[in-house]
This record gives sequence, C-alpha cells and structure tokens, in this order.
Amino acid sequence: MKTSRQSIAVLCLVLLAAAASWNAGPAQAASQAAGSLDDVAIHAQVDKSTALVADPMEFVLEVTAPSGTQVRLPRLPDKLGELDVLSQTSVEDIPLGDGSNQRLWKLTALLESLRTGEQTIPSLDVQVATTARPETFYAMQSEPLVVTIASLLEDQTDPTKLHDVKDPVDIEIPSTNSGGQIVWWIVGAGVVGVAVLATTVLLMRKKTLSPAKWALLEIEDLQQLLAGPSVDGALVYNELVEIVRQYFELQYALPIRARTTPEFLSIAAQTMELPEHPAQRLESLMAIADNIKFARSEVELPALQQAFDDARGLIAECEQPMQAQPTGGQHVS
Repeated sequence: MKTSRQSIAVLCLVLLAAAASWNAGPAQAASQAAGSLDDVAIHAQVDKSTALVADPMEFVLEVTAPSGTQVRLPRLPDKLGELDVLSQTSVEDIPLGDGSNQRLWKLTALLESLRTGEQTIPSLDVQVATTARPETFYAMQSEPLVVTIASLLEDQTDPTKLHDVKDPVDIEIPSTNSGGQIVWWIVGAGVVGVAVLATTVLLMRKKTLSPAKWALLEIEDLQQLLAGPSVDGALVYNELVEIVRQYFELQYALPIRARTTPEFLSIAAQTMELPEHPAQRLESLMAIADNIKFARSEVELPALQQAFDDARGLIAECEQPMQAQPTGGQHVS
C-alpha cells in the first residue's frame, strides 16, 4: 500500500514537470524573439536641422540586425507631414564590413518643404522577423525628427522699421543767380525747339513721300551712323527694324508696330501675302532683332551692313508687285 502511494506521488511529480515544461515552451520562444528584437537597432537622421524653403535635405533610415533577420523597409508616400518626398532609394541586407555578424538595411530619401517653421518627420514603421520566429513580423518604429524650414526673406531688414532716425536738420538754401536761371531757360527752350522741329520735319517727310521712299531715306540717314568712331550695333539694328515695321504699317495700313515678331510674320504671310524671298528676308531681320533683345547678342559691323542691304532689298521687292498695278502704289497723306 505504501509502495502504491509512493508510485502515485512520483507519477504526479512527473506530470507536474511535464506540464511546466509544456507551458515554458511558448514563453521561452517569446523570450528568444524578444531577445532577438533587442539586437535590432533603428536610427533615423537628416543631414541638416535647418533648411531653406525648397532646399532639399537628405533623410536616412538605417536598420542593423544580426544575419538571418528579415527586415522590410517602409515605402515612403509622396509627403511626410508637410515635407515633400522628391526621391527615395534603398539597399537591403548588406554586411557592415566590420567583420561582425551584423547586416544593414538603409533607406535614403530627399525631402523638401514649401512651408516655413518647424516641420516633423513622423516615425516610420519597420517590419522585422527574427531568426527565432521567422514567420512572424514585428513592427518597430523610428524616432520622429524635427527640422526647421526658414524663409529666404528671414533675417533681412524690414523697410517699414527704420532705426536711428535723426531729427530734422535745417539746410541753408543758397541764393540763386537769376542770370544763370535765364541761361538755363534759354538752353532748355532751344532743346525743346530742336526736338519739335525734328518731329515736324519727320511728319512732313512722311506726308509728302510714299512709304517706300520715306523708309529708304530713313535707312540712308541711319546708315551714316556706321561711319562714326563708336557704334552701338544693337541700337542701330533695332532702329533699322523699327523703320521696317513703320514701312509695313504705312504701306498696308495695319498696326504692325504693336505686334510681336510671330504675329508680324503671320500677318506678312497671310494678310500681306508676301512672296517667298521677301518673306525670308523679313524673317531673318526679325530673328536677329529678337536675339539682340532677349539673348543680348552682339552685332558686328559686317552683320549691320548686311542688315541694311536686306532691309533695302526687302522694301524694293515689296514695291515690285505694287508698281505693276495701275494705281502705282499708295502714298501717305
């Protein structure tokens, strides 16, 4: 009887030990998994803590873990908070190169913001599966980062806030010489008179000559500037093109001078129905004028001489069909 009781006691102890071992299995596995997660390190950083508006900054997310660990890096959306994601690249499961058993996963992104002030890069989820439980992925988070976006206009002087303003200072006004004032009045009146006279002569020339003859005389007068010691090629070329524009405006009674170059050429091709050769001359003249205006191109003397020849040839070719008409062409009156 005593032996039977001892056998029963031993059996109970064996069953209790088996139950304890059975319950310890999952706990030990979880402990191993947790221990492996402790070996996983996540680090996030940016290359600058302060950036200007629309100034790209580099964001790096690094994960280091023992060999055999599975890591899934996040795929960034188009925006992280108020920061735009311009680009992103990643490398996965590469050795650190220090002889250890550690591996590296790295996500690199370029970020920028158009909003000033402090902006937060939120924490990112990284999925990790340990060697103890490779079928189960755990979520680990990076630390959020704060960056400051500064405006281009910050730290500049506010023109509405003036400092160190002095008191008014009385300035003695020197006495003027009435004789000197009279001289300046006479000189000023003379300049105005010359300008009025030149304008009057120009208008009279336009009224008494045909558009072609007027334009050719203006071109001849302008070309005399090329004999001077210093010639502003761009200015002379622009004046030449202006004469050509005025000729077409007078000849065809169209508002050419207010038109852009593409509009002018379109009118010349469709409304004026210019022949092919004069149309090519006109297009060449206007193209060089646009290069001078927008590309700041220089104009050498040979190119200027050629431009004068092209302008004369253009007007002469435009006059040929009109001279064949019974009316003999138009006159400005």
